[in-house]
Amino acid sequence: MIGSSASSPINWNTPGGYSREDAVGEARKLLPDILSYDTGRPVSFPDNGRTLTDDVVDVFFSMLTNGKVTEDKVGPHKDLLDEFPYLGRPHD
Repeated sequence: MIGSSASSPINWNTPGGYSREDAVGEARKLLPDILSYDTGRPVSFPDNGRTLTDDVVDVFFSMLTNGKVTEDKVGPHKDLLDEFPYLGRPHD
């Protein structure tokens, strides 16, 4: 189930509810499809890399819907392992 911060349903005919200028700004955050990382700054998604516990799906939902959908009710992994593959068992 996808949670929404808005009380009204999303109008899917207006993708994300962005103006043209705002849509271009959001696209520039995502394109080109690279994940930059500056070793002199702390890791924090989406600004500087990402950690295994960052909830990137929630961030993308929020970006794609202009803040109307903010969470997927799943959450990131918190059961990290000390060796590869580092992530614990898949969510149920």
